[in-house]
Amino acid sequence: MKNSVLAAFVFGLFFSSCVVDAPNNDFPEWEDWYSTPPSISIELEVPEIISGSEFLHYRINLTNISDKVVSVWAGKSFSRNLEFDLAVVNAEGKMVWVRFPRDAVYILRMYGVTLEPAESYTMDGSWNLRDIHGRPIPTGIYTLYGGLHFVELHVDGERTHEYDAPVGSESYTVEVIR
Repeated sequence: MKNSVLAAFVFGLFFSSCVVDAPNNDFPEWEDWYSTPPSISIELEVPEIISGSEFLHYRINLTNISDKVVSVWAGKSFSRNLEFDLAVVNAEGKMVWVRFPRDAVYILRMYGVTLEPAESYTMDGSWNLRDIHGRPIPTGIYTLYGGLHFVELHVDGERTHEYDAPVGSESYTVEVIR
């Protein structure tokens, strides 16, 4: 009995340390999430209108816009690669979906990519047009942001910037028609 209680405690302690923030799905306002760092650009490619589709397919491009070698390191991932987040905000300004929800288990380890001047790193993804609770989103206008979490920026091998809050793209508007 003691061993099973100890194992359950250790198991719970381990997995609770892997959870990012409290599992309450109360997200901050989107304005608190994204800013754009120097030396890189993050661009989100999405269609302007989604009609009759079950998924929104998107592409996020991270580009070195400086004349120096830039390494971008980020620390939130479902796999063992540099991964982007996608945030979706409704017309009322409330976040309805985010690729990395607060109550998911992540790999919290820094992954990076080194980019020569003008070089890009691209990630493709899709969203099933459901909110964070799994419900289909209603017809309407949505604003999307692509970004990275826990970012360190290195220029010519020297760390120049560190961000605790996510960094990301400008906003992009999508109309969903059911």
